[in-house]
Amino acid sequence: MLAINGITSCVVNKATVGNKEVLCGYYVTDENISENKVKEFLRKSLPQYMIPTYIIKLDKMPYTINRKIDRKALPLPEMAPTISNKSVIDIGKLDSNEEKLIQIWKKILKVDNISVTDNFFDIGGDSISAIDMQIEALKYGLNFEYGDIFNFPTIKELSHKLPKIKDDFIEKYDYSKVNKVLARNTIKNMKLTTKMNPGNVLVIGGTGYLGSHIIHEFLNQNSEDVYCLIRPKNKVSPRYRLLQSLRFYFGDEYVDKVSDRIKVIAGDITSGSSFGLNRRDLLAVAKNVSTIINSGALVKHFGLRKEFEDINVTGTKNVIEFCKVYGKRLLHISTISVSGNGEKEEAVVETAENINDKKIFSENDLYIGQDIKGIYTTTKFRAEIAVLEAISDGLDAQILRLGNITNRYNDGAFQRNTDDNAFAKRIKSFIDIGAFPKYTLTHKFEFTPVDLCASAIIKIVNHKSDCNMFHIRNNKLLDLPILYNTLLALGVDILPVSDRLLSDIITGILNDDERKDIVSGIVQDLNKEKILVYTSNIRLNSNFTENYLKNIGFRWKKIDKNYIIKYMNYFKKIGYINF
Repeated sequence: MLAINGITSCVVNKATVGNKEVLCGYYVTDENISENKVKEFLRKSLPQYMIPTYIIKLDKMPYTINRKIDRKALPLPEMAPTISNKSVIDIGKLDSNEEKLIQIWKKILKVDNISVTDNFFDIGGDSISAIDMQIEALKYGLNFEYGDIFNFPTIKELSHKLPKIKDDFIEKYDYSKVNKVLARNTIKNMKLTTKMNPGNVLVIGGTGYLGSHIIHEFLNQNSEDVYCLIRPKNKVSPRYRLLQSLRFYFGDEYVDKVSDRIKVIAGDITSGSSFGLNRRDLLAVAKNVSTIINSGALVKHFGLRKEFEDINVTGTKNVIEFCKVYGKRLLHISTISVSGNGEKEEAVVETAENINDKKIFSENDLYIGQDIKGIYTTTKFRAEIAVLEAISDGLDAQILRLGNITNRYNDGAFQRNTDDNAFAKRIKSFIDIGAFPKYTLTHKFEFTPVDLCASAIIKIVNHKSDCNMFHIRNNKLLDLPILYNTLLALGVDILPVSDRLLSDIITGILNDDERKDIVSGIVQDLNKEKILVYTSNIRLNSNFTENYLKNIGFRWKKIDKNYIIKYMNYFKKIGYINF
């Protein structure tokens, strides 16, 4: 807010408004700067959840006798008129989507006067109430993605959102060039793979769950140094941010190693091909680093399109350009979701008639006609194209598509922001509901523990090969009955039920305002009939990577009931799942 010319002082405070905790921003200015202008400015540089729900202009800022801002004296925002009983009508009987959404917003936001052009987040909405709104809308057949609420924040935009149009770029792109690169993933090239010294590495995304474990594993397997590109954030120093992350996952063992073997560099891959580095740091990286591991990405499955484009696409292109200019090797971390596996458009009920319609997606594939849905997957797909094009032009690079990253194998520890993980949220929802689809008892589940994943990545870092695409996912799949029986043994009260019964249970929960939030982890998996869809027309093939990893001395560990016990006990310990 202080970056706005004319604002002389400001503060952001938490307040309770209508039994709900919200952020309120207060500012003082001698100029004609409206509350709406302030909010529009904040939208350009902040994610939606960080923008105060209320912005209030003050004549002067209240101070204590010690000249500190007196937060207790800040005025509470005036609430919009609360919804009256007369305003409550039968939403199901309304004809248009706009009318339904108006009533849903009134119910969720407790506001009576709403127009179709009001921004959801300007009239009291936030990321939590956005989930409530999505779940409430599902009760009335309005099925849209959580991210749509951020990208289409008015009723007019959201109600007129058309069914997904396939990305013209993805369909019309000429894949002949990149397919030639992917064709290098052969047994012959695998056998020509040799061990190498990767030199010092630059890790991008080192404060993340996987990034922290990549740093840890590299230091264990190698004697060289790790440079970490860390984005300054909220006035917290990059060094402190990295230490916070490493301490969370590994205790204090890295306190002395930062400055010794871990070199922290302040920069941002969205700030051009030099990452916004000062001259000294740019020269240090150019001179001392041989390999770049790009695990930096916006991995949420919702948010503003520009954020995803900036980090996942433009950021990747900047990394590629840096590697070209300074002659660095690149290992780019991608996602197995570019296969389209799991997308509802690709989902089918497997029968004898369609068994031959399966699409096989291997390390030699990029586009096989699969549905690429969602801004996260779309931007990661386009980033892969950029890397493959660069490889075709001579860049020494490899792409590692990651599978379902789960709790650490050795102790069950998990990422800090647990609720941001879609798989963990899904497990939590089923446990809270007390039921799951009976048909999935025939399924196998992938658990790729983060420490094993990081170990596999560093094994690849330490070898030179013309192979350029890998599926880093644990092929030792877990039969769902083993998971189910282990949960029962732990005292989890859960039952396999038919699709129709589970649909009825979910419908009942959606009608219970006290409990409807427990389905938030599976709401994206529901079709229009509120049936959970967990079959896909895409079959993932990772045999090439599995053989490659064996060839360089890595083998996946079996996922069994002992791992599931550690997995569940960790979630119980932190209070995420109760049983």
